Amino acid sequence: MNAILLAIEPNDLEILMIEAESLDEIYHATSIRSKLNLGETWQALHALLTKDLDQQHALQFAIEAEYAFSHPSLSVAHVRYNPVIEVDEIAKALEQISMDDFKHRYDPAWLNQHKLFPFQWGKDVDKEQRELLMLFGQLKNFYELAKQHNHAVISLQSKQIMSDVYYMTQASSN
Repeated sequence: MNAILLAIEPNDLEILMIEAESLDEIYHATSIRSKLNLGETWQALHALLTKDLDQQHALQFAIEAEYAFSHPSLSVAHVRYNPVIEVDEIAKALEQISMDDFKHRYDPAWLNQHKLFPFQWGKDVDKEQRELLMLFGQLKNFYELAKQHNHAVISLQSKQIMSDVYYMTQASSN
């Protein structure tokens, strides 16, 4: 399963919440201001961010947003959102974690113990750390920009998402 974050104006979020009936309607909405595709490694990123939750409760909702969309057909795709106030809290919490601090959270044995994708952590530690650090940096930047522009954030989790991205990439490379 893949995760994508979408930044959106609060008023546009309200309209999407009322009108959207499918994942495609949300993902392709013209009101989306920016997107961050965290791919399948999002679970490891989330686990490393929330490992010491007592310190930063807001981080719990950085990748899997807090509030669910109410339309029944959207529950299958795990469509959730964070309002502007929560985006601000998450951005501040992420700001408190330096890249070096995050790098030290990496623990392949712990990730394997918790059965997090790709399930075989520690085979190429440098590459795995670089990927997680890149995603962490992108996540920090995404939330900082969303905070600066007073955007809400929608989180999508679905197997369908990566298929769309894959096919769009294949079509554009031909």
